[in-house]
Amino acid sequence: MYHVALADDELLDLEGMERFVPWSDLGMEVVYTATNSFKVLEFIRNHPIDVLVTDIRMPIMSGLELAAALKEESASTKVVFVSGYEDFQYARKAIQMNASGYVLKPVSDEEMIRVLKEVRQQLDEEHKQIWMESRYKESEQWMKQELLQRWLKGEETEENQIPYPPTSWEHIDYPVRGILVEADNQLMPEPLNVQKVLKERSRWQQRFMMEAEKSGYMLAVRTDRNRIFLAADVDKGLTLRPPESLLFWLRSQEGMTATIALSREAYSWEALPSIYQETEQLMEQKLFLGKNRIIKPEDATAIHARDTRNLEQVLNRLFAAMVQYDLVCVDDQLQELFQMARGFERKLTVHNFVQHLLSRLDAFLASMNENLTSMLGLGMDQLDILYHFETLDDIQSWMRRRTFEISELLHMKRLRKNRKIIGEVQTYVRENLDQTIVLREIAERFAFSPNYLGQLFKEEVGIHFSDFVTKERMNRARELMHDSKLKIYEVASAVGYKNIMHFNRLFKEHFGLTPSEMRRQL
Repeated sequence: MYHVALADDELLDLEGMERFVPWSDLGMEVVYTATNSFKVLEFIRNHPIDVLVTDIRMPIMSGLELAAALKEESASTKVVFVSGYEDFQYARKAIQMNASGYVLKPVSDEEMIRVLKEVRQQLDEEHKQIWMESRYKESEQWMKQELLQRWLKGEETEENQIPYPPTSWEHIDYPVRGILVEADNQLMPEPLNVQKVLKERSRWQQRFMMEAEKSGYMLAVRTDRNRIFLAADVDKGLTLRPPESLLFWLRSQEGMTATIALSREAYSWEALPSIYQETEQLMEQKLFLGKNRIIKPEDATAIHARDTRNLEQVLNRLFAAMVQYDLVCVDDQLQELFQMARGFERKLTVHNFVQHLLSRLDAFLASMNENLTSMLGLGMDQLDILYHFETLDDIQSWMRRRTFEISELLHMKRLRKNRKIIGEVQTYVRENLDQTIVLREIAERFAFSPNYLGQLFKEEVGIHFSDFVTKERMNRARELMHDSKLKIYEVASAVGYKNIMHFNRLFKEHFGLTPSEMRRQL
């Protein structure tokens, strides 16, 4: 509903406009009426309106003066003037003020409704334009973030361009340093709250990025669901807003902690991808050094770096084995992971290690639109069971059971998905028996390779795809043979055979009778 204010020093005219104009049918609502321009102006200053309908001639402050004052408060408000005078001077002034309508007294309901409909159309078009511009800005910002993210990660972008021209960074005093901020304790919660938490995470990232940009950081990019990459010049940005203050801001404003990886210095904008990748490698040291802190290049040791690289390789093999339902390989990778853990000297380090494994597993499952806690049937509060195990073997046994469960669930979901796809393929074949049916074209339709679809079909149905098509055609042909009006060549054509001799041969192979022999028996 558009909000309307009415102003007329003639009370009867004012009440008539309010009562006899079908405001709700016009998508409008009268929110204020007054016989005094000052009162209307005072109301409008505290309660924004969309439309003002005012008499031109009023004492002390005329309708023209009221409209002029209103334009200073809200230029977008539409003004409709009502006048008892066919005075050209008034009309000229109304036009100069870009009035949306001019209605003569005595006011005709039809004329007022016509003018108000035009006003509503103007408002609708303006709101639509504002909405489209807003969506465009949101889309443009999303695209910039997407391109920056891909550029930083070294992925291919169109013409290898970044969304911001380098000239926009000319005011930066090099060197700069990269800052990767990762929220701590970001394992997914129980299923009922997943969407809510994901939305809240997105909000903290937006607020944090705005705070960083306001503080003079030259770059703020969301690189992951719980990571933000910043860049700032050393002499100004990092001096005015050091990384420690960012951690303080997150604790005080968002009630959360984070870990920061701080890169070495870089001396050109082209070096940003390399310092981003350096901060990603440094962030892996969080497993060994702990969270809610700043990790600098000098904090990373050669031993930790080697263990981190090995860990990444083992985790990648573990996740691949879980997807493939290769439980032997899953067990092998867990053995290797826990062999690393046996080299830790402190119990806390072991617990941090296991929490890291769960966090990585959670992120991996999220990339498949799955959820760790929902698949395990556990709430976040139940994962503290890890702290009650007495030995590393106990923890490894628990992890083995859980990864086996998840692997089996993924396998079962994939089977159900495959079964659904094969069912759709079968339905398509049955509905198109009169057409040429080729596995290659079917595979393209369902976005599979022909070899894979053929293999999948054989596993699910038990026969080759071509045999299934022939079987369905023969069964349909037998059904059509009951219609004596159809000639045999018409039956053959209806099930996709143009060569009557080929049809007759296949029919006899399936039923032991030629089509003519079967029809004589019906």
